[in-house]
Amino acid sequence: RAAKEALEKEQNNQNSLPAPAKPRVKVKSFIKIGRPGYKVTKQKDTKSDQHSLLFQIDYPEIVGEVVPKHRFMSASFSESNRDRRERLRQLALETIDLNKDPYFMKNHLGSYECKLCLTLHNNEGSYLAHTQGKKHQQNLARRAAKEALEKEQNNQNSLPAPAKPRVKVKSFIKIGRPGYKVTKQKDTKSDQHSLLFQIDYPEIVGEVVPKHRFMSAYEQRIEPPDKKWQYLLFAAEPYETISFKIPSREVDKGDKKMWTQWNPQTKQFFLQFYFKENLKEAKVAMRQETRVNKPRPGDKMPPGPPGVCLLLHLLVDPRVRV
Repeated sequence: RAAKEALEKEQNNQNSLPAPAKPRVKVKSFIKIGRPGYKVTKQKDTKSDQHSLLFQIDYPEIVGEVVPKHRFMSASFSESNRDRRERLRQLALETIDLNKDPYFMKNHLGSYECKLCLTLHNNEGSYLAHTQGKKHQQNLARRAAKEALEKEQNNQNSLPAPAKPRVKVKSFIKIGRPGYKVTKQKDTKSDQHSLLFQIDYPEIVGEVVPKHRFMSAYEQRIEPPDKKWQYLLFAAEPYETISFKIPSREVDKGDKKMWTQWNPQTKQFFLQFYFKENLKEAKVAMRQETRVNKPRPGDKMPPGPPGVCLLLHLLVDPRVRV
């Protein structure tokens, strides 16, 4: 072991010795006076059918005993690389149709872009060389994997959904509008106004129960919408749906303030509801509105707030169909 270590130490010492100095070539400095004259003659050997070139170079002002020298040198690496790219470009243009490439785009500046890699190229050859590069190939692989995943998800989503229960649309012949009676009432304690609707359905179908709902002026398409009014609808088969135009005031839906009743023996439907705004509050609101919009001499009185001018009368028009 000791002998081996000594041998390695000796070899390391020999390797660590300084290398012998290389002979330095003295660079000559002189002033160049231009290019020499030359003459090239092409010849052909009639026997061997070989071509030859004869170069004659004239050095009339050569320095001292200097003898001209020559050597053969291949084209530079850049030139050969440029020639190789040009050959590849011509070959690619013959085999590849750039018009069918979805990522090839020519911008308004005349250069070319790769929409996949977001790179800019000066000519078609540069783009074709880019398509064979590592970056473009990796992006193509990522795009293919993404499209495959999206296709799989779409196939999963395109599975037939469970069939929804279909509601059979009833078809019947309407026999006209039902009879009605509207009663305006007032609660002496709360000073609230109420409306009592009585709708007669003598020929109602089977066990059908009439239905009702309130509709804003912006839901209907029969009249121009007016925020001062709302509509109350009643529907039952086989009668036509009728509506009543009432003031657009808030309805009190509290206990014993709004109720409905269907009498199957007499075939009559009752609905009563109260407005929340009482007469005193309506008068105060009208006074405030009058103070804000005080008319000038000769001007017409401005309209009051919604529902105020309708406290003394109710427009019930069954001819309006919704």
